Amino acid sequence: DGVRLPTTHRQRVHANGTLVVEQVTRGTDDGQYSCTASTRQGLSDTQHLTVRVMVPPRLAPFSFAVGTRAGMRAQATCLAQEGDQPLAHAWLKDGHPLDPNLDVRTSQLDAFTSILVIDRATAAHTGNYTCAATNAARTTTITARLTVSVPPAWVVEPASTSVALGATVALHCLAKGFPNPTIAWRKETVSGEFVGVATGEGGVAGWENGTLAVSRAEHRHEGRYLCEANNGVGAGLSKVVTLSVNEPPWFGVRSQRHQVEVGGTASLTCEAHGDTPLALTWTRGGAPLPPIPRYEVSERQVETGQVSELVLRSSHLSDSGTYVCTATNTHGSLTADFHLLVQDVPDPPSGVTVAEEGSRHLTLTWTSPQDSNAPITAYLVTFDALQVPGGAREVTVEGEQQKVRLEGLLPATTYTLTLVAENRVGRSQPSPPLRVTTQEEPPAAAPQSVNVLPVSSTALQVSWDPPPHNLTHGDVLGYYLGFKDASEGEGGAYNFTTVGVDGVGVTSATLGGLRPHARYAVVLQAFNSKGAGPASPPALATTLEDKPSSPPGHVTCESVTSSSVVVTWAPPPPRHRNGVIVNYRVYYSQSSPHEGGGSGSVVSETQRATLAGLSPWTNYSITVAAATRAGEGAPAHALLCTTDQDVPEAPARVKAVVSGPRAVVVSWAPPARPHGRISRYTVHWEPAGGRGGPHSRRVEPHLTHLTLHDLPHTTH
Repeated sequence: DGVRLPTTHRQRVHANGTLVVEQVTRGTDDGQYSCTASTRQGLSDTQHLTVRVMVPPRLAPFSFAVGTRAGMRAQATCLAQEGDQPLAHAWLKDGHPLDPNLDVRTSQLDAFTSILVIDRATAAHTGNYTCAATNAARTTTITARLTVSVPPAWVVEPASTSVALGATVALHCLAKGFPNPTIAWRKETVSGEFVGVATGEGGVAGWENGTLAVSRAEHRHEGRYLCEANNGVGAGLSKVVTLSVNEPPWFGVRSQRHQVEVGGTASLTCEAHGDTPLALTWTRGGAPLPPIPRYEVSERQVETGQVSELVLRSSHLSDSGTYVCTATNTHGSLTADFHLLVQDVPDPPSGVTVAEEGSRHLTLTWTSPQDSNAPITAYLVTFDALQVPGGAREVTVEGEQQKVRLEGLLPATTYTLTLVAENRVGRSQPSPPLRVTTQEEPPAAAPQSVNVLPVSSTALQVSWDPPPHNLTHGDVLGYYLGFKDASEGEGGAYNFTTVGVDGVGVTSATLGGLRPHARYAVVLQAFNSKGAGPASPPALATTLEDKPSSPPGHVTCESVTSSSVVVTWAPPPPRHRNGVIVNYRVYYSQSSPHEGGGSGSVVSETQRATLAGLSPWTNYSITVAAATRAGEGAPAHALLCTTDQDVPEAPARVKAVVSGPRAVVVSWAPPARPHGRISRYTVHWEPAGGRGGPHSRRVEPHLTHLTLHDLPHTTH
């Protein structure tokens, strides 16, 4: 209307051009609104809209008259106290449009008022009625409840009935109305009054639907009963009915089982109850009992009923069966069954066989004997080891089993087995004996008393005793004889050879091809068809000594003087010493002996020897041999050794020949024993008579003469 907004706190203008008006009211907020948008350049645009404020319907509360009963009229008026027109009215029942078959009328009194009319109220009219008024603003509703009270009417009318003693009976009494009628049962007393029935005790129960139930009818339940239905509307309903309790024949026990041994006496007692007169009869297989002296029937009256007793004497197996006692009176008949079992001891089990066979177990199966009217309660299995005195054992097997696994048996052992069946009467005769031998196992013990003795440097004699017979677990087929070098310790592997028995109890063997003076560990295992048993503890023995099979090694020699040499060496390898080295012998000889040359030997207990008294500058062939207590071994390869040089002997055949007035030729031969390599000769001379001093001249070693010149006369 030309006024810039906002003007009140209920109006808010947002930056995006939105106008929000809260708590809208007619007269204040309706009218024409304009929105103008402008730019900084001065451009603008305006749009107009008209706001019209609508008033929704407002309904006045309505209600139905309290205490409306079936057959009465009911009415409700729905008034719209305010709201814009046009207004439309509608009626709902329990949230749904009115059912056309409900006999409800609606009419419009004026533009603001609608009337709902029920000409004749019934229980179906009870419910929640809603009036809805609608205009352009919204729909408004208001609800009121109509309750129509209906007097009781029979749905199931009580009726007289009868019931057999001990059976279940129900007296039905069901009424409808609104509010729901309350059902009450009363029973007539001796004085003719009707008093309330105590439910929840004596087998009497009252159900929610009004039924009175008796779970086990007795004579005290007989009589006249009154059922009342009342809901406070009208006078209510009531009816008197009669309950009769009849007692047809009945038995305290309808099925009995009797057992008797063959030849014994069976007594079957049939006691029946019910309204008299009662008649009792016996049948078997649907036919009367045969008239034989062994069957006796007697009858007597007792306080609680009638008793008939059937006695069977000298019972046979054929007497087994079901005997039926029938009781009859005017209300019906009933039977009781008497199951008689004539029992005898069972027959022996048959078909006893070995289903599975092991070294320490056997599995037996058998066929149960024919039924002797007494179930087998147990089987007794007896098994006896023939080779083990006093080894009989007994195992009990449950009667429903036809199989047993016998444990804890001995390998390679023959057993005799018998079976006996047992029931409550007694035991059967044993089954025919069954002989069976368990399978073998590897021996459980090692050979005993193992003894090892050396017989040579390469052989050991081994002797032993077999394992205990009860631990061989079968026939010993031979022995595994194992040996190894004891120096290898526990980690070394044994070499095994087989020693057969060939039907003879062989208990000794010779191990050959061994090393001399070696310590061996020897073990023995007995074996049978299933394998080898444990090994005996290692027995230790050493072969005898032998000559060393290898010479000393690393032989060296060193000349220390012109007449002595030191020789050293290493022992033979340990595996070739073949015993304990007691000494060494050093052999020496001249390689080019002079006349009467030299050779010899020296014994040493160490690895060193000194050869003395040798010739200077002489080649000697030297070798060394090791010796054990068994003898001396092969010598080492010869070693050539030369003694040191020494002063040579004088030259031989020295001659001086005058070759001129003042010249002399001196000649000589090399020394017979030069004691080394000649490095030079020295010729000495001097004048005779001591005139003048001595002279000398050196001569090369390859020369054996020298000419002396310019000698004075009479020079010597």
